[in-house]
Amino acid sequence: MTLSVCIITNQTATLRRALNSVKFADEVILVATGNYGAVRAIASEFDNVRYFRKSFNKHFIKNWKLKKIFLFPDARNYSLDRATMDWILILDSDEWIDNPEQIKKLMSTPDIIAWRLDQISLINKAEIAISQT
Repeated sequence: MTLSVCIITNQTATLRRALNSVKFADEVILVATGNYGAVRAIASEFDNVRYFRKSFNKHFIKNWKLKKIFLFPDARNYSLDRATMDWILILDSDEWIDNPEQIKKLMSTPDIIAWRLDQISLINKAEIAISQT
């Protein structure tokens, strides 16, 4: 089985850490939604990263003094549409895989129907463990 990792971001502070943690992936779809030059520069450091640039679709509402509303799902779906591998893992740029061997082992096991992923995220610069099943 092959793996695509999809990340959308306009942040660079933790992006390298996220990308380093998924070097084992067959491809990383990295969609920049802002800060394009800096995100692209970091993307170019990784062989498995495919860089895309996508502005959020914007709508304006009169009652909110023309405040912008960003449609996050459009950017997420844009990244998913570009994934070409068997499996897709979605990460935020402030998340990383702490144990990539676990994912590689799962991907090499036939007929997996469920699995648990331990993930580390930064919240207020503190590491917390998130268990997903």
